[in-house]
Amino acid sequence: MMKKLKKLTSYQLFLPLVCVLLVLAVNVIFDISQGNNPFNFFSVSMTNGMLQGRLITILNRGSEVAIIAIGMTLVVSASAGTDI
Repeated sequence: MMKKLKKLTSYQLFLPLVCVLLVLAVNVIFDISQGNNPFNFFSVSMTNGMLQGRLITILNRGSEVAIIAIGMTLVVSASAGTDI
């Protein structure tokens, strides 16, 4: 049993997937506590020709951070690391 758990946690995508599932679970619980549909987090609607919803907002605002993170990764890798 412990050997299987250690193998499962050794995958590089284990922690990111656990974090995504945790965020989704928190949002489902939040929707239930607000009296909304439990999967309201996943709803996407079209209003005045624009997509709206929580997922669209996360993608829209997260794209700036992703661009900065990718740019900084390229800068650090091009300079062979950083000296602090």
